[in-house]
Amino acid sequence: MDADGSITLNFAQAQEKAATWFRGVLQAQGGTTTSLTVREAVQQYLEDYTARGGKALAATRFTIDAHVLPSLGERQVSALTSAAIRRCHRNLAESPARLRSSSHGRRRERTVEIDDAEGRRARRATANRVLTVLKAALNHAFREGRVPSDDSWRRVQPFAKVDAPRVRYLTDAEATRLVNACPADLHVLVTVALLTGCRYGELTMLRPIDVDLAAGVLTIPTSKGGSARHVVLTGEARQFLGHATGKSVSKPFLLRGDGALWGRSHQFRPLREACNNAGINPVVSFHVLRRTHASRLAMKSVPMARILITWGIIAACTAFITGPLSFYTVRFLRKRRRRSSARSRSRSAIACWISPAQRTASTTLANSASTPSPVVLTIRP
Repeated sequence: MDADGSITLNFAQAQEKAATWFRGVLQAQGGTTTSLTVREAVQQYLEDYTARGGKALAATRFTIDAHVLPSLGERQVSALTSAAIRRCHRNLAESPARLRSSSHGRRRERTVEIDDAEGRRARRATANRVLTVLKAALNHAFREGRVPSDDSWRRVQPFAKVDAPRVRYLTDAEATRLVNACPADLHVLVTVALLTGCRYGELTMLRPIDVDLAAGVLTIPTSKGGSARHVVLTGEARQFLGHATGKSVSKPFLLRGDGALWGRSHQFRPLREACNNAGINPVVSFHVLRRTHASRLAMKSVPMARILITWGIIAACTAFITGPLSFYTVRFLRKRRRRSSARSRSRSAIACWISPAQRTASTTLANSASTPSPVVLTIRP
C-alpha cells in the first residue's frame, strides 16, 4: 500500500508526525519554545553551569562569545541543521588563530601555513572544543524540554585524531637553563613545577598547610577533576619547599613579585621571555614542565603506576596499585594484557602497569614505594 501522507505513512512521514505531536505536547506543558535562539540557549546553559559550580566559566564564556554567537547566535535552535553546524565547525578549523589584542584595538590573527601540519591539527582541536561547548549548550536545552529534538547536532562528528600534540619534555640541561633565566618570582614557580609536576592552577593556590615535609607529601585539595590528590615529594623538592613556604599557613605562598596572586594568564609572557633568554625553542608551557617531571621519574625507574597516581590519573586505584600484589592478581593482570593486545591497546592500560620486574613478588613493589630519586637540577640561590 502506497503512503498517502494522512492515513498511510512512510517512515519519514511518521517521524515528522511524531515530532509534531511531541512538539504540541511540550508546548501545552509550557516546556518547549520554538522561537528559542542559540543565544538564549547558551545563556541558559551558562546559568546552569554557574549554578553547578563549573570551574571553566570564564573560558567557556569566551569560547561562546568568540566562536559560537557570531555565526549561530541569532539562529533558532529548532531550525538548526546538521549542515549549518558542520559548516561552522569546518570554517572555524580553517580560520586563522586569534592573537591576544586590546579590547579597543583591531583583532589580530595568526596565519596558518598550508604545509604546517601541527598548525592544522591545533586549529582542528580548537574547533572540536568549540563544538563540544556548543553541543553541551544545545543538549541542555533539549534536556530541559526547550527543543523537540537533538538530531541535528548529534549527527555532527568532531575531527578525529587531533587531540594528541607532539609529546615534549625538557632535558636536565634545558630545565637548568630555564630555571636560571627566570625572574625571581617565576623562578620559584617554575622550580616547584619541575620538582612536583603540579599544574599551574594548582601551584598558584598552594598553601604551606598543604605541604607536609615530615611525610614528604604535597596535598592538592582540589585538582582538575574536582577531587583531592597527593604528590610524593622527592628529596630535592622537600628541601626547596622547606625554604619557599611562607609564614601564613592558610594563604598561598607562591606569589608574584608585587605580592599579588598569579592569575590565569600572568605566566605566559614571563615564561616566553625566559625561554627566549634560555635558548629554548619552541617555547614551553607549564604542561611541558609537568611532563618533564614525569619523564625524569620514569628515567629514574619509578614505576609507571606511581607516576600516574602522582598525576592524579588513577586516584581511584591508589589502594589497589600501592598495596602488595598477590600471585593471583599478577596472573589476572597478565592474562588481561594478553587478551587486550588482541583487541585495542587503549584498554590495556592497567595491564601495562605491571613490568617484568614486578611480576614475581610483592616485595618489589613495596620497595619501589619509597621516595623516588630526586631530579637533579642546578638551582640558582
